[in-house]
Amino acid sequence: ASSAKSDSGIISKILSATNKSVFCFETKEIFDSAAEAARACGAKKGANIQNVCNGKPSRNTAYGFHWAWLADYLEIDLL
Repeated sequence: ASSAKSDSGIISKILSATNKSVFCFETKEIFDSAAEAARACGAKKGANIQNVCNGKPSRNTAYGFHWAWLADYLEIDLL
């Protein structure tokens, strides 16, 4: 029982630490922020990546890639 509690605490710490991090599905890369990911794609701002991560209906991809907030990706992957 205590193992499940400690596992839950570890997962919570990971999720809170990755709150602003983004994950690229195609490259499997993790970036500290949408802005950092955008710069890696040759763009100046991370707004388009943020829109994808926030599920904006007009945005399926940004810069040719699919993105998710890392915390959301981890929650899905851990279920």
